[in-house]
Amino acid sequence: MAGAGGSRPQGGRAVHAALCLLARAGAREKEIATRSALGATRAQIVTQLLWECAAIGILALPLALLLTRLCLDYFLSLVPDSVTYMDQFFRFDGRVVGFAALVTGLTVLLFGLVPALHLSRVDPMRSLRQSGRARGPATGRLRGVLLRVRDAGNA
Repeated sequence: MAGAGGSRPQGGRAVHAALCLLARAGAREKEIATRSALGATRAQIVTQLLWECAAIGILALPLALLLTRLCLDYFLSLVPDSVTYMDQFFRFDGRVVGFAALVTGLTVLLFGLVPALHLSRVDPMRSLRQSGRARGPATGRLRGVLLRVRDAGNA
């Protein structure tokens, strides 16, 4: 039962992370337009942005694993000694590390790829002329959908 209640806040955090990455991508539109105008290909731009997201994931994974280990040890210390089977069900082993790495990789790929692909389609001339004005309708639609998903999860 504890796992079911924990998935709802994680989903909200994932949507919030997607909103933050989308907002960051919108703020970097002029930079990406400049790189594109200087000759960077779409593949180079997407690769650069994915590596930036991967760096965040690589730095966050050990911290998350350490926090998980500390919390698991703490919660297992709260269990009375008469309950002997808890160590069998709550283990911190290679499977946990592998699963965390897999989820981190998929998260980086999913939430890094959408803003990267959006930014790589930027028209350099239009973006450099606007220089900070409101974003196009596609970004507004995606942001609106993510906001509705986040609000539905908080209800």
